[in-house]
Amino acid sequence: EDKLVWAIEALHAIRHTMCLNLDDFYLRRTHLFLAEPDQGRQLAQPLSQLFAEKLSWNDSGRREQLARLQRHFDMELAWKKEF
Repeated sequence: EDKLVWAIEALHAIRHTMCLNLDDFYLRRTHLFLAEPDQGRQLAQPLSQLFAEKLSWNDSGRREQLARLQRHFDMELAWKKEF
């Protein structure tokens, strides 16, 4: 059910808000990064596939989008390594 809700949110963001990047969706267009206990990591693959389909990303482009998102996770959550 959550996957469907976030997929609908992604489609809306792509079609109506010029959302062109996965990290933009997670961080600016929705509250996904803050809303989910795992920051929405379990949704990264299916959402990246949806973005790839709608925005004509090739596999390399999709992997780069996932890498950008992971870099943000790493940077934003680096403080957790101290505890």
